[in-house]
Amino acid sequence: MKRTALVDLDSVVYACVNGNKIPDGNGGWLRTEDGKRLLYTEKTPEEVIQACDDILTMILTDCSADSYILFIKGTDTIKDRLAVNPQYKQDRSQEQPKYWKLCSDHFVNKWGAHLANGLETDDALNICKLNVSSSFLCCVDSDLLGTEGTHWDWKKKIWVTSTKENEEYRLWTDMIVGTHNNVKGLPRKGKKFAKSVLLGHPSTWKVIVYDLYVNTFGQNLGPM
Repeated sequence: MKRTALVDLDSVVYACVNGNKIPDGNGGWLRTEDGKRLLYTEKTPEEVIQACDDILTMILTDCSADSYILFIKGTDTIKDRLAVNPQYKQDRSQEQPKYWKLCSDHFVNKWGAHLANGLETDDALNICKLNVSSSFLCCVDSDLLGTEGTHWDWKKKIWVTSTKENEEYRLWTDMIVGTHNNVKGLPRKGKKFAKSVLLGHPSTWKVIVYDLYVNTFGQNLGPM
């Protein structure tokens, strides 16, 4: 059976633009004076392009894919979510890495990557996964690795499997606790509280979280 790799190129670009480590002349690498961090020199545009090809080729080879579909961040990716929550992802740097466009254009023009316009890259990948048989995700993002299925973590070079129950438990926990993307959950409710209330069968989790929201905010939130 042929298998299709669905690759999250956003994380790949960050790896491609990382600087070059500096040899110390003794078989190691130069570090800061406190020895805690490596020192780097900035890559040239040519080196960045070469890294794009090398890293993507490595990923596709390691996971033994027969074919691939690539997605990379496009425009207006969080416009709809900002309309609902103006603080969504505003805790992150909005500046893209240097050479982002260089990498994006290269992946689109040489490798046939798709720009995820109007939605986030991980959403585009997950939609694709649900509609392309025998497909799997190649990513390092914990949200994607937590979705149902077996996925290739290309950085650790391991297969990661998550069940539907694990995916839904994560979703409803995030609804209670909130997420790192500035998505607000229930006030003063943490993971221990979420674990204590999500003890029943997964079929009841949706109802439980709905009731918590109604009791907290005192309004009919509509169907969930």
